[in-house]
Amino acid sequence: MLSSVGCLRALLACWLLQPWARLAREPA
Repeated sequence: MLSSVGCLRALLACWLLQPWARLAREPA
Protein backbone atom coordinates (compact mmCIF):
# COMPACT_ATOMS: atom_id res chain seq x y z
CA MET A 1 0.00 0.00 0.00
CA LEU A 2 2.83 2.37 0.83
CA SER A 3 4.44 1.87 -2.57
CA SER A 4 1.09 2.53 -4.23
CA VAL A 5 0.67 5.81 -2.35
CA GLY A 6 4.24 6.78 -3.20
CA CYS A 7 3.60 6.09 -6.88
CA LEU A 8 0.44 8.22 -6.86
CA ARG A 9 2.33 10.96 -5.04
CA ALA A 10 5.12 10.96 -7.62
CA LEU A 11 2.57 11.02 -10.44
CA LEU A 12 0.70 13.91 -8.82
CA ALA A 13 3.95 15.83 -8.28
CA CYS A 14 4.89 15.32 -11.95
CA TRP A 15 1.44 16.49 -13.08
CA LEU A 16 1.59 19.59 -10.87
CA LEU A 17 5.16 20.51 -11.84
CA GLN A 18 4.69 20.01 -15.57
CA PRO A 19 3.17 23.48 -16.27
CA TRP A 20 5.80 25.18 -14.07
CA ALA A 21 8.62 23.41 -15.94
CA ARG A 22 7.10 24.54 -19.24
CA LEU A 23 6.89 28.14 -18.01
CA ALA A 24 10.51 28.02 -16.83
CA ARG A 25 11.60 26.77 -20.25
CA GLU A 26 9.46 29.28 -22.17
CA PRO A 27 9.21 32.53 -20.18
CA ALA A 28 6.39 34.78 -21.39
